Amino acid sequence: MSRRPTATRVIRTVIGVAGVAAAVATVLVAGRLDVQPIGSEPASVTVTPVPAAQSRVCAGPVVEVGGDASAATAVASVGVPVITAGDGLDIAADVSAVAAPDDVAGGAGPSVLSAPPAEDGTALAGSQAQSVTGERLAGFAASSCIEARPEAWLVGGSTDVGQSTVVLLTNPSNVEANVTIEVFGEAGPVDAPGASGIVVGPSSQRIVPLAGIAPNIQIPALRVTSIGAPIAASLQQSALRAITPEGLDVIGATTAPGVEHVVPGFTVPASRPADGATGYDYRVPGVRVLAPGTFDSEVTITATPVGGTALEPRIATVPAGSVVEVPLDDLAPGGYSLTVTSDVPVVAAAHAASTADGATDFAWFAAAEPLDDAATVAVAGDQGASAVLYLVNTGTEDRPATIVGPSGERRFVVAAGGTPKPIGRVAGISTLASVEGLTAAVVYPGAAEFASFVIAPPGAASDPVVVRPR
Repeated sequence: MSRRPTATRVIRTVIGVAGVAAAVATVLVAGRLDVQPIGSEPASVTVTPVPAAQSRVCAGPVVEVGGDASAATAVASVGVPVITAGDGLDIAADVSAVAAPDDVAGGAGPSVLSAPPAEDGTALAGSQAQSVTGERLAGFAASSCIEARPEAWLVGGSTDVGQSTVVLLTNPSNVEANVTIEVFGEAGPVDAPGASGIVVGPSSQRIVPLAGIAPNIQIPALRVTSIGAPIAASLQQSALRAITPEGLDVIGATTAPGVEHVVPGFTVPASRPADGATGYDYRVPGVRVLAPGTFDSEVTITATPVGGTALEPRIATVPAGSVVEVPLDDLAPGGYSLTVTSDVPVVAAAHAASTADGATDFAWFAAAEPLDDAATVAVAGDQGASAVLYLVNTGTEDRPATIVGPSGERRFVVAAGGTPKPIGRVAGISTLASVEGLTAAVVYPGAAEFASFVIAPPGAASDPVVVRPR
């Protein structure tokens, strides 16, 4: 039995169908309209860090280990270095001293240089130089005043018989630093008790005799890392043959592990104290290479003399985690650039020695980082010392550049291909322009005052940061 639909039911059906049709039409129309999406971009603020004051740390006075027979491991400062600092804009650096609690002589400690934030592409630079003449310690040392960093690779020194090496750790900040020293040697990584957890207090320097943590290592290389605060790290090496002191040097950090390094201004003196040796001898020119990773490295060392072309390369295998010494005893006297290339990352530095009137001195030559477009060169002087600036261009095109110093402006061209360019004698504060990508070093080539340090670009400034509140 069928029923007829009531009027009410019919009306409801008609209204429902109409509603559905309206909804469908609305969706179709909305798809064609430019409707603003619901919501908005989260609020954000771009914060540009305020430029910080510039700071550089000098290594401090030369120190002697075991000068007092009753305290064989005690270190004592000897004399005071000469410091030259500035930024090339006639703005003198402020100089302050930090404490050196390990110095039993109670010396003034190392110096920290500070200046306002860099402007117009210039940067604060400084260096120190010191001559020492004593019964157990004699020689000339010059080094650059450097920025504190959380990591440094130090290639140089020795704790073999007659060699003394100390690690200089300076904390210029107002917070404590915790430092770890990793030591590598000719037989691989060295188990060095006491090399971790070294506390360097605020505004202070620790002096760590390397023989105390890694004795009898002929050719060490070090990685220094710091947490809590960055550290300015360097080495000081001195030599004693029988009862005669035979030189000293302050050794700055070399470039971080990589497959190509450039050592600018490597110098072989005309008067060398020894002609050849088996293995490492500080009196004989050579290159020290560390392969810090887990793979052996095949290393190629190419020397290019001033005004000449690259010489026959030397090839050596460096076992993983080990240090190898490659002699350069057949190089003629003169200035060179050294290029060290490898198939896995390595670190490297070179050394040579000179002699005059019965006195011997040696110098270490670190690999250098490429410069920015402008650079400041600070050359500290000592009586009788003179210095030469070397620039190296490993690119494919010659580079015109300019130096402005106390003697005025000089324009020159740095040839492509890695041939070192000596820029004559330099002193005081100079500025370099149009040198982006070049590497540079200052060399004191004196027979009795032999030293070198690289010109490093300043650390990168902080980029603007976008902050989004949560």
